[in-house]
Amino acid sequence: MTRYGFACETRYIEILEAAHPVPDQAGLLAAKKLFSLISDLEEDDLVIALICGGGSALLPAPLRGLSLSDEAEVNAQLLASGAPISAMNTVRKHISSIKVRIPTIARMHSNLMPRTVPI
Repeated sequence: MTRYGFACETRYIEILEAAHPVPDQAGLLAAKKLFSLISDLEEDDLVIALICGGGSALLPAPLRGLSLSDEAEVNAQLLASGAPISAMNTVRKHISSIKVRIPTIARMHSNLMPRTVPI
């Protein structure tokens, strides 16, 4: 998952693009695809994921009762406010399920728990 213009050709990995810093429909569809892919994992399945900054915009997942437009509008207002990223993330975690659903699924599957891999 990356912002528009930063994808590259890969042999085995699917790279999706969406808007950043204000979320869009492509990001919403990518979040739904991600949830679908990890919801049916079994005990022996292995997931390797690199998660870094930008996930709130790149993978919008509005809580029930909110729309993508609601999430995008709140995000745009936060950006315009000049609030620090820590404050923005505090608000975002209350309107988006991405920061709740991924850790919840990870706890259900021990193979999804974060690990440090020595290089």
